[in-house]
Amino acid sequence: SVCVAAVGIGLLASQPPILARVVSLLDAPSDQSFQIRWMVWQGAWHLAREHLLIGHGLGSFAAAFPRHRPLGLYGEVAQAFNEYLQLVAELGLVGLVVVGLIAFLLIRRLARLIRFSHTPWKRTLGLGGLIGIGAVAVHSLGDYPAQIPAVAFTLAAIAGLVSGIPYHADRSPLRTLRVRVTTAQGGRLRWVTSAAIVAAGVLLVGPATRLIQADRWAQQGRLHREAGDLESAIVSYRSA
Repeated sequence: SVCVAAVGIGLLASQPPILARVVSLLDAPSDQSFQIRWMVWQGAWHLAREHLLIGHGLGSFAAAFPRHRPLGLYGEVAQAFNEYLQLVAELGLVGLVVVGLIAFLLIRRLARLIRFSHTPWKRTLGLGGLIGIGAVAVHSLGDYPAQIPAVAFTLAAIAGLVSGIPYHADRSPLRTLRVRVTTAQGGRLRWVTSAAIVAAGVLLVGPATRLIQADRWAQQGRLHREAGDLESAIVSYRSA
């Protein structure tokens, strides 16, 4: 398992987009995205210092940040690009301590699942949850993953799963749900399931086709733009 995981990580890390991102991180001070984030972090820190203990209130960052907007930073800034800075700015040190305590209890629960459970699926769940939470924690240093609904929902689901599962070993980790279905009921169930699958496929064909065509038009627009044919590029981008 360790060898398979190492090979998978190696193949993932060898992809050109990831290698390009690593190279850009080595030259971060001259990167425009990093410079913008650095200015936002400075403004967020000055904002947090106004009410360091209790903060300005949950969700107040976008409205309160303009008072500390650094020179040369334009446009609306809705996030601090650092979850920890934004947490201190909105909820103060009190909120940071509360969230840190919740994170500590959750990580301790994950560690107990990995260490003390003798049930394979529980240990796997604990390890996967620890990796997921660690990835979000690292990502939060330079972005706002917890503000994205899909990431926040996934994080809440992981927390709920590991919080409700005992880490002691049990002989039947998963109970099989047995439902008696007659032949007639089984036929109707298969018919309804097949009809639902066909209907979903028909409904998805149109959007999927339009997305593929839009991607082709966007690629054509990029090629025209690189070739210097701006009129054709504009037509392709509009079509996309």
